[in-house]
Amino acid sequence: MKTISPLNPADLPLAWEIEKLSHSFPWSEETFYSNQGDHYFNLKICIDNIMVGFAITQLILDEATLFNIAIHPDYQGKG
Repeated sequence: MKTISPLNPADLPLAWEIEKLSHSFPWSEETFYSNQGDHYFNLKICIDNIMVGFAITQLILDEATLFNIAIHPDYQGKG
């Protein structure tokens, strides 16, 4: 089953690994970890309770910005 839920601090080490595996030029670790907290609306996607991806977003008033999105390579291209 696929679920989308908030990305929490305990998820960050795995999300960082997915970031490095998914992008030819990943964010630096400092940038990745600095885009967390109250000013962000970050999500994770899980399949059968296994995190396979995430989105780093920010909501300000009625505007949303997607800063980063990544899916683990083993799960890419599967619809």
